Amino acid sequence: MKTTRTLSLALALLLPALASAALNEGVMTYSGYLRTSAGAPETTAQTLIFKLHDASTAGNQVWTQSVVVTPDSQGWFTAVLGTTGASFFNGDFLNQSWLGIQVGAEAEMTPRTKMGAAPHALSVEYAGLSGCGTTVNQILQWSGTAWTCIATPAGAGGGVSSVSAAAGTPITVATGTTTPVLSMSAASATASGFLSLADWSAFNAKAPTASPTFTGTVTAP
Repeated sequence: MKTTRTLSLALALLLPALASAALNEGVMTYSGYLRTSAGAPETTAQTLIFKLHDASTAGNQVWTQSVVVTPDSQGWFTAVLGTTGASFFNGDFLNQSWLGIQVGAEAEMTPRTKMGAAPHALSVEYAGLSGCGTTVNQILQWSGTAWTCIATPAGAGGGVSSVSAAAGTPITVATGTTTPVLSMSAASATASGFLSLADWSAFNAKAPTASPTFTGTVTAP
């Protein structure tokens, strides 16, 4: 049974999506050590269950990930949190949170670790984005001095208000408002339009389907 542990040695990148992608991968690192109930270093592979809560005791769990670690001869281990399948979301760190750790099927260790700011998170704070988490139907807007949350502008987007046919074209518009009715007549000897099936068939019948054979006398001009 594991009875002791150290606090985290390295906590980095609390707001992965808001910091520079070139400087982080959206993860954070937790390092510590495990000891047996006899006080000896734990050196065998162990499953650690990490959980983020919104309170130091009880509260709600907002994130979890299981990581298998193999401590060294001193019981030290390092776990990378927030990897594929257990990614962090910006909302996980908008409010104060505490990290709880459970070894296998044992009870969660106490006390939970209070999460503090890391360098990238502080850069976000200095940029004025801290506390600007948007909710449903909100967007971020720069006021000229700071980022603020505003309601999404009303409206369903653009639409058609007027339709007309260009001069000289065979298209006619019966209703040129939001529900236009467009039409085109068949071409005739005096008007442009679409080629009807009958006219196409007549035109097509005039062209030979194989190598033509001409007969008769041709008079040179």
